[in-house]
Amino acid sequence: MASALREALEEKQVLAEQLERYRKEESSEDHALAALLASGAVKQTPFKVAYRLADRDAESDVEAIFYRGRGKAAVVLKVRHLHSEQAWSMKKVRLMTESTGMDRSVAFRSTDSSLAPGESGVVAIVADRSAFVEEGKLTNLVLEVYRHDGVRQAVIPLAHQLSGK
Repeated sequence: MASALREALEEKQVLAEQLERYRKEESSEDHALAALLASGAVKQTPFKVAYRLADRDAESDVEAIFYRGRGKAAVVLKVRHLHSEQAWSMKKVRLMTESTGMDRSVAFRSTDSSLAPGESGVVAIVADRSAFVEEGKLTNLVLEVYRHDGVRQAVIPLAHQLSGK
């Protein structure tokens, strides 16, 4: 009984922390911009297309659209799930400095939590210019996207020039 209570209290703590994070995110400018980008409302954002890249593997077809903004950078990933049986979902997005691997904060939103075989979805990621600063100097970043099974779906270099001036 005591261990069940302890487990329940630990789970409650985890859920409380997650709820607090969601409350902060819902009022975050970067998360709002990511939501607009994910929904396709690019014209309502301060972003301009910088360039595009595409990649394909056996399980997915991904187009990455890089955006430059005023003090912010963004990447929109358009994912088409090609696997014939298993659903695709994003497990984690990690943003880190290129030189030292220090984690940076990043905002992201997706159109769907999971993609069934043959479906497409969008993941939008927004980083503030402050993420590109390390020891007072601008630095490049690396964005990693991990899918549900822990496999790294994408490794995307982000030049500090994307964050504008």
